[in-house]
Amino acid sequence: MSANAKANSDQATLGAQSAVSTSEGQGAGRVLSVLPALFLLRDAGMKLFKLPAAVTATLQLGYLESAIVGIGVILLASTLLYLVPSTAILGAMSVNLSLDKSGPDGNSAESKESGSLP
Repeated sequence: MSANAKANSDQATLGAQSAVSTSEGQGAGRVLSVLPALFLLRDAGMKLFKLPAAVTATLQLGYLESAIVGIGVILLASTLLYLVPSTAILGAMSVNLSLDKSGPDGNSAESKESGSLP
């Protein structure tokens, strides 16, 4: 076998190995993306149907009961945007903004606990 043929064979082997690694990495990435999305969808569903656990937790955070369904709709829409590959970045930003640490009055939970002003 000539040196060029051996080099081409080695490159083909490396290409096949990187293709396998890439597909394995993409599979792992999909799993790591879908797991949090499932939890977010569950949370959105609980808010949409106003299950007692969701109502209690949301009220403890300081939100009005009338806002629970609206929060669920926003969370559902943001999560669905996140699951579509072409809008994943917009969805991730929307989920992040809809679940930020601010309470209904705009103050963070840390400032409420410590008693400091915003």
